[in-house]
Amino acid sequence: MKLLFSTGSLFYLPLKEIFSYAQEAGFDGCDVIIDRRFNNDRYMDSLMECTGILPVYSIHAPFQKMELWGTQADAIARTVDIGK
Repeated sequence: MKLLFSTGSLFYLPLKEIFSYAQEAGFDGCDVIIDRRFNNDRYMDSLMECTGILPVYSIHAPFQKMELWGTQADAIARTVDIGK
């Protein structure tokens, strides 16, 4: 079993800081919450950098409606695409 930390629990912090705290606390990896920051290409670059701190073992579809992502079904499909 892997112990994962949800990035959503510290959503107000920079992603790199969240991953560093999770690593320091002893988590095996992270569950990344999809939110509005994913509309920014630089955020994805930041996420890729963070995988050098801890691996991403799961992603979580958005909790809130994201206008640029279409319907909720579209958002779920886009989440799957990000995970590939």
